[in-house]
Amino acid sequence: MKRILATLLALVLACALAGCAAAPAPSEAPATPAQQPETEGGLDKSSLYTVQVFSMTSNYAGIQPGWFGKILKDKFNMEHNIIATNLEGGDSKLATMMASGDLGDLVIFGDSAVETIKNAVDAGLIMDWQQDGLLEQYGPTFLQNFPEALEYNKAMFGDGEHIYGIGYNVSYDDEGPNEGTDMIWGPYLRWDLYQQLGCPKIDTLEDLLPVLQQMQALCPTSDTGKPTYGFSMWSDWDSTHMMFAKQYGAMLGYNDGDTGNLLFISGAEPKYESFLEEGGMYYRSLKLFFDANQMGLVDPDSISQKNADVTAKIQDGQVLSSYFSWVTGYNTPAHTQEGKGMYMVPVQNEKIYSYSQSTYGGIRTTCIGAKAKDPARLMDFLNWVYSDEGTMVYFNGPEGMAWNYNEEGKPELTELGVEIYNNSTTTVPEEWGGGQYNDGQPKFSPGTLTNTTVSKKFGEPFLNKMWTSVLDMDTNPALDSWRAHFGVRTPKEYFEKNDMLSIYKVPFMPDGARVMSQDLEQKKSTIGQIVQEYSWRMVFAADEAQFNALWSEMVDKADGLGYPELLTWNIEGAEAEFAARKAELP
Repeated sequence: MKRILATLLALVLACALAGCAAAPAPSEAPATPAQQPETEGGLDKSSLYTVQVFSMTSNYAGIQPGWFGKILKDKFNMEHNIIATNLEGGDSKLATMMASGDLGDLVIFGDSAVETIKNAVDAGLIMDWQQDGLLEQYGPTFLQNFPEALEYNKAMFGDGEHIYGIGYNVSYDDEGPNEGTDMIWGPYLRWDLYQQLGCPKIDTLEDLLPVLQQMQALCPTSDTGKPTYGFSMWSDWDSTHMMFAKQYGAMLGYNDGDTGNLLFISGAEPKYESFLEEGGMYYRSLKLFFDANQMGLVDPDSISQKNADVTAKIQDGQVLSSYFSWVTGYNTPAHTQEGKGMYMVPVQNEKIYSYSQSTYGGIRTTCIGAKAKDPARLMDFLNWVYSDEGTMVYFNGPEGMAWNYNEEGKPELTELGVEIYNNSTTTVPEEWGGGQYNDGQPKFSPGTLTNTTVSKKFGEPFLNKMWTSVLDMDTNPALDSWRAHFGVRTPKEYFEKNDMLSIYKVPFMPDGARVMSQDLEQKKSTIGQIVQEYSWRMVFAADEAQFNALWSEMVDKADGLGYPELLTWNIEGAEAEFAARKAELP
């Protein structure tokens, strides 16, 4: 299938380069009055501009609705018609658009689209932002705040000379973790039960087990009378390994880059470790779950259930711990008002893996199409989206509707904003665009600043849950007791304060992601099936002898299928990344 798609893309690219007839440019819609001057900063905004937005990241097709749609019309006299490849044919839609010679006005490429962007540039389908002084005249925000992101794009796609767009999740600096109030990983425990045990110190992840066993004894049944477990896992997110077993490494400062390549890479140090190293992090994680199962702490449904099943069990109180900060559905108002809830409990040897802020931005890139109807108005719009004002609106809705600035110049939620904060389906008044709040959120997924970036304008992050005013508002007996015990307001603050983070700074790698050969990809897939299957079998092994026998059998089979070759390829990539971490932007 990959060969067929590659051939198709090559053919249509050749057609585009040869000058095949392009689809006609989108016509202007009838003029409608905008709420700003018809001519502003040298731009004529008197006619409604229907912007054709070609997006590889959107899950919505059609005209942008709701409150953001109203902002587009009121401020820019625009409407966005979103063409989403996710919903409209995927690679075949992309091939058709490229063959037409026209990718629309705004083009948003996906996270793994390095080669696609290069092909579009080679085909002349993307506009150079330096053309006719476009960036200098209408993009001052980019030039002033994000010069490294522009240089990164220039090095990646413009032969060091041309700028064809900007990446998403860009920040003013590359310091600190990019998470909000919580890190991605935990562990998170039933805080009320942990308190009843006297909050015992937990030195290692393995030391969780006796604590969970005591918690299970205190609370053997859920709200509805079902048996409780220390761990309840799901298998539908597995790839080349058992997803849950990988998270052990993430809590010790390692990740696999989410590639499924079966190699742990340190976030902060030039170190790596094979998934199949005996006594290594993956082995220790499987052993932890095996021991937990022997103690009656593992939900027997784990191997067959899905994420939604575990979510329901957590809400019912069947699960006493979570590896993830975002899997804590037990924290309902009813529970937290009773002093119950799932909150982070640190393990002393933790070094949580975290991605840093980035001055380069991610590969997901926002571009202007070479045949855009009015590039100046598009650049003016993008300049606003990447400004503090635009980013604030993008993530929190328009000022005056969901939030305002207080007397100290800090943001705080309005009464309606509090309703939206607690329920994103809250109805928005017609004067602000109508409909549900979440329906009006931006649908075309362009780049912006990272929402955890601290704004230069008001000195707080764009993410409202990190605002001082919201932290003051977010209070309940369970959370208050957690804060009092640890002396911090958020888990992120705890890990930063105690130097328990392994922060991965995104390196400058102008060649983009390495591409694995099809032969090695096939070997990885086959090896992955073995590792995934045997990992679950080891967790539910009858005894330690069987556990060890299964590990040896898994490693032998993986080696026989080509794991040493895969490991060598991954190590070469890790070494190249370590070198790039030390390099400076050209």
